[in-house]
Amino acid sequence: MTSTNFPPIYVLSLPNADDRRSAVRAEFDRIGLKFTFIDAINGNEMAEQTFRKWYDQKTNRYAFKRPLSRGEIACALGHHGIWSRIANGPHPAALVCEDDIAPSPDLVDFLQRIATEPDVFADVIIKIDGAARTGEKIGSLGTTDLILTRHLPPLTVGYIIGRNAARKILSTIGPISRPIDMDLKHYWEHQIPIFITQPILAKPRETAESTLANGRDSTKRAPLLSRFARNALYQIRMKWGRMHSPYKNENKAIIDRLKSFLVAHP
Repeated sequence: MTSTNFPPIYVLSLPNADDRRSAVRAEFDRIGLKFTFIDAINGNEMAEQTFRKWYDQKTNRYAFKRPLSRGEIACALGHHGIWSRIANGPHPAALVCEDDIAPSPDLVDFLQRIATEPDVFADVIIKIDGAARTGEKIGSLGTTDLILTRHLPPLTVGYIIGRNAARKILSTIGPISRPIDMDLKHYWEHQIPIFITQPILAKPRETAESTLANGRDSTKRAPLLSRFARNALYQIRMKWGRMHSPYKNENKAIIDRLKSFLVAHP
């Protein structure tokens, strides 16, 4: 099966990451999907001017539990660049991936079903890379359920993002103060309906080492008590946001439209 009429697939990857690029190319060849590499920024080589322009250290102290590494900032900039490409492009929705993705063969059928009426997905995000702890099943695309949940999983290994959703999130997030997956988890800020696939359709490749882990560890050097207090405040704000989020009601028209599509295309 070819991917001629599928939503475009963008894979974020450092231009010199030859081994990772070969591995992800083999993964998509295995299931017969075409994709486009998008060159990521190397955080270690990021210019100081770029770092200061895009990293909001003041907001970070309030919005997240620790400072960000340059790798995390570069990763977020890469995703923002892809969102801008989607927001200004001709396609109603696209699949965004990182180069450690291991896609399930079921992803092919899932994308094929989205391709039948992609405009329905223009206002939503669908995470394909994590399990839902709780939530409401709103329908199914083939053998894949779509779950609406207040407890979104981390990671940005793979997700569908609609063109309108990309425009909206770019207009609301501002400078970088959190890792990219944490920005998605704060749905009460960007007010975009986010769904989880069940079962998951992608996971991190077991042989791929995290390119951000070492950088994250280097940001955890504050005194233990300070780190504990900052993390506690962050968790309180997260719970408060989830509890007081009206997004399900505010996005009822979008959700109902998607439900109707799922009923008509079982």
